[in-house]
Amino acid sequence: SDTDDVTINVNPLPSVSVSGDETILQGSYVTISASGANTYEWSNGATAPNIAVNPNETTTYSVKGYINNCYDEQAVTVNVVQQVVASAGADTTICAGETITLTASGGEAYVWSTGATTQSIDVSPMENTTYEVVVSNSLDQDVANVTVSVEACEEEEQIEEPENYDMQIYTERGISSVLYVKIQGLLNPSDLYIHNVNGKLIHSQSLENNNGQQFIIKINTSIYNNGVYFITLKELGVMRTKRIVFR
Repeated sequence: SDTDDVTINVNPLPSVSVSGDETILQGSYVTISASGANTYEWSNGATAPNIAVNPNETTTYSVKGYINNCYDEQAVTVNVVQQVVASAGADTTICAGETITLTASGGEAYVWSTGATTQSIDVSPMENTTYEVVVSNSLDQDVANVTVSVEACEEEEQIEEPENYDMQIYTERGISSVLYVKIQGLLNPSDLYIHNVNGKLIHSQSLENNNGQQFIIKINTSIYNNGVYFITLKELGVMRTKRIVFR
């Protein structure tokens, strides 16, 4: 008989660590790293422990770290946020008194020059007005503008105003924060609107015809900013608008 022996050498298994997931703006570079091994092999072919990448879309990179012939594998994800290209739509023209919906696109959040933060807004300007919107996402933002032109269009149907029709707007002396709208000769149920100079509706109410008799509407304007406003009375589709300054 005879005996012999053999030795099996066990190399330590690598414990590879990678840098955390990253979020970048499209077109930017970021460095991702691996450690815990002697040599490295990334899924994109790189062999350095630290590599710079700039993917066009969200990408996961895996890396094998070797000690001798043993390896450990880990992965890191680079999230890509698309650049913002803001759009507020094409310039448009409306008739005085009409309302139009403006819709922005290109991002995740929207802030209009009117103060609105929705993607779409309804506006009814009394004069040519340019609206600006800031469109943004978590890493980028862009600005777009749209102009709404206002024309004095002729109404297809006109109502005959009585000779005694009148709408007067005034404030009491020394009390500029209370606005009075005196109406006489109203023959049909109507609506009263107040818009700011950007076309944003800030007040509305329905009115009875009151059989043409004189009546006065009292409005507290102290809750609004100082500036130019437009008061519109709409009766059977006919708009009567007056300009007023809140002080």
